[in-house]
Amino acid sequence: MGNLGTREKYGMIALVVVIILFFIYLLGIRTLNNDYQNQINQLNELQARVDYLDALKENNDAARVEIAQVRSNIISEEDRFIPQIHTEVLEQYVTKKFEDNGCPYLVSLNSADISFPVVVLPDGSTSEDSLVCKRISVTYSTTDGFNIPQYNRTNSIIEDGIPNYETLETLIEMMETRTGPWNEEGAIGYDEFINALKDIESEDPDAIKLYSISAVDSGGHMLLTAEIDFYSVTFLNRISTNSSNAPYAAWAGDTNISTDAGFIGMPYIVTDENSAWYHVMIPQISEDMPFATYYSSSVFNSLIAANENGLPGVLGLVGDDVVGGVTNGATTETELVFD
Repeated sequence: MGNLGTREKYGMIALVVVIILFFIYLLGIRTLNNDYQNQINQLNELQARVDYLDALKENNDAARVEIAQVRSNIISEEDRFIPQIHTEVLEQYVTKKFEDNGCPYLVSLNSADISFPVVVLPDGSTSEDSLVCKRISVTYSTTDGFNIPQYNRTNSIIEDGIPNYETLETLIEMMETRTGPWNEEGAIGYDEFINALKDIESEDPDAIKLYSISAVDSGGHMLLTAEIDFYSVTFLNRISTNSSNAPYAAWAGDTNISTDAGFIGMPYIVTDENSAWYHVMIPQISEDMPFATYYSSSVFNSLIAANENGLPGVLGLVGDDVVGGVTNGATTETELVFD
């Protein structure tokens, strides 16, 4: 180095500096550049992962919304049916509807299970879900506007287990002279029957269907029959709650009723002092007039038998006192004989 000139010395120093800077670049800056690029690549990969997860989250949220909507639709379809069929509840519901609409003279009440074909799935197997239908059949009687109607204890002549003949004579006189409220009302029951059916059908049109309605003339009054179908479904995997407070799905009548003072059959008089019917005579009501008291139907038949003109004479449609088919104040006298 001592033999080198000043120029050579500075050249050597410059070379050494360049070499040192080169090694610094190789060992430091280049390494840092590589690490930086790696970090950038990793950041890009992580950002892509975040973007994927965000998209997946959005898809999951959309799926949740769609699932919730489908679930709501399923529940809505399930709720179209009665959650569970209880025959006693359906019978209570139907009879109360008719009674509330002014049609109380029940003649018969029956129920029957209606079967449907099984559901075959696309793979040929049979579905475990099935349609359930209970048919309630009722027959009610109208009145005839002449005989004395009776529902529960109305127009009863029995007081404390003893017939009250004065009450009987008063009622019979009202019947013959057509001055009783049942005469003024005329034959009732048909409109009330139809109104009750409309009321029942409108309560739940999806689950309650009228199957048939018929009316049969029975000589002065009518026997009205309706068959009402109530639909339910059994689901293997039910989503909705299997309960309802609807009057046709849950019992809405009296509960905890004591039955120890009831009676079986039709006794002449109830002698159980614990019974609500204590000292009430319950004779057999005429099958020909299910709406009428037993005594009015008996008197009516006796009047027809005793009148030479039969039914037209009893109704005042024949005789000298008839003007234009209407009696002119004439009445039929009937002697009441009691043993």
